[in-house]
Amino acid sequence: MTVIIDGTTGITTPGETNTGNLSVTGTTTLTTVLPVTSGGTGASSLSGITVGTATSATTATNLASGVAGAIPYQSGSGATGFSAAGSSGQVLTSAGVGTPTWTTPSSGAMTFISTTTASNSATVDIALSGSYTSFQIIFYNIRPASVSDFQIQYTTNNFSSASNWENTSLYAYSHGGSNVSTTTGGSLFNNQASNASYPGSGTITLPNPLGSGVKKSYVGLVQANNNTIGTYTGMVSGINESTSALNGVRFIAASGNLTSGTFKLYGIT
Repeated sequence: MTVIIDGTTGITTPGETNTGNLSVTGTTTLTTVLPVTSGGTGASSLSGITVGTATSATTATNLASGVAGAIPYQSGSGATGFSAAGSSGQVLTSAGVGTPTWTTPSSGAMTFISTTTASNSATVDIALSGSYTSFQIIFYNIRPASVSDFQIQYTTNNFSSASNWENTSLYAYSHGGSNVSTTTGGSLFNNQASNASYPGSGTITLPNPLGSGVKKSYVGLVQANNNTIGTYTGMVSGINESTSALNGVRFIAASGNLTSGTFKLYGIT
């Protein structure tokens, strides 16, 4: 007897026709491979079967061939590779179309070290140390409590004894192309404290303050408000006869305290 199974017309046997779908429970064993034309693979096992490009895929749990710390990258068209694992603190550097590598970043020429603020302070002390060849100090919002010179001092003894910058230590200011003046004693500017709209600011550089056998100096640019001529901007410079290594600088008002001020220290290599 011939049994015809058709998912559309049902099961047909000679002299009898059953309509509806065929429901099979349990395991069905095929005696031959299921051909491709019938929705099969045409093979007796999955070994050697190539799967084409997927138009969509679910989340992959892992990538093969990777090691801890490696980064996947495209090593070519349609090909993925892995970088080697780097060391702590390194950064990944591009090699163009080549393999990216881990490298140790340089510290750079200028490094921010610290911020110190004044709030009705008698002095602002900034320590100098490290392997830097020079230092730069940026200061702003400087307001002495009274009309007073804003001064810089140096120390070779950790602030237990600080001395004025001396000799050619001076500031110069101009106003409207005229009124040029200088002073000695480590003064960076003379400030009109009662005019809070014009706090002092500036930048100074200390070349080789940690070196010994050379005189110590500074050079910079300041802006402030003077009670006589108004707002001015001027170059400042100073030198000290000491050849000992400095370990700090101190900012101070010639009289009274510093009402406010922010000082940022940078090291230069």
